[in-house]
Amino acid sequence: MSVKITYGAKQTGEIVSLAQAKSNSRIEYDTEDDLLQLFLDSATDEIENYLNAPVIKRTDSTIKLSEFKSIYRLNLEANVTALHYIDTDGNENQIATSQWEYEDRWLEILIDRPAKFKELKITADLGWDVANIPKDIKRAALLLFSHSENYRESVNLKDNSSAYNLLRQYRLIW
Repeated sequence: MSVKITYGAKQTGEIVSLAQAKSNSRIEYDTEDDLLQLFLDSATDEIENYLNAPVIKRTDSTIKLSEFKSIYRLNLEANVTALHYIDTDGNENQIATSQWEYEDRWLEILIDRPAKFKELKITADLGWDVANIPKDIKRAALLLFSHSENYRESVNLKDNSSAYNLLRQYRLIW
């Protein structure tokens, strides 16, 4: 099954604030805040790259799937807002909200596969509101920040397994 995800507009906010990250690392000075913010932003990017999904909510994102099934498991935080299928002529056809259900990451389509089906298009808000980001993801961000702050020079690269262990349950795999 082919999957294409286009992320929409990112809400403002961070997984953890610079103040939280500095407190966690016991940093009391302000002279390097620009550099420390870079480390924090990099931790967010690393987390989203590892998860293959956004953490901070992105509105009006699209997921396109080449296979039509009656049930899909969306392995990411999502609020499905619309469903369409694209036919072999390139036309986009809306699937009425009465013809699909979305609950607890399960999308159920209540119609048969359309005759000219080419691709399913799911429109959704992906990721969490900043206030609802899971604690495991916040902890991973703090671990990655601390690692960047402590090891500023060249070091042998190796995965931050503690952070990745916290994140594994949220990783998107199709």
